[in-house]
Amino acid sequence: FKHSSGAYFSYDPLHDDAQMAALVKKLILHVTHSCTKGGWLVVHWYTPVSKTRNTDLNRAVVMCVAQMQAAKEAKEGK
Repeated sequence: FKHSSGAYFSYDPLHDDAQMAALVKKLILHVTHSCTKGGWLVVHWYTPVSKTRNTDLNRAVVMCVAQMQAAKEAKEGK
């Protein structure tokens, strides 16, 4: 995206740990790790509940956010 200063910035939380961490903080996601259940579990407990599991933390967070967005759009009838 283009910043107001005219500089371009890449937004890619799938590959940028700081951007992924910002999503976790902003959206109040709960993150746990389980070696026995296949890696990272990311949960958003608010209505509707979104939950994803993946061995890659960034991918688990991005997938959970995508589920949240899809639920929001379905609720709004988009």
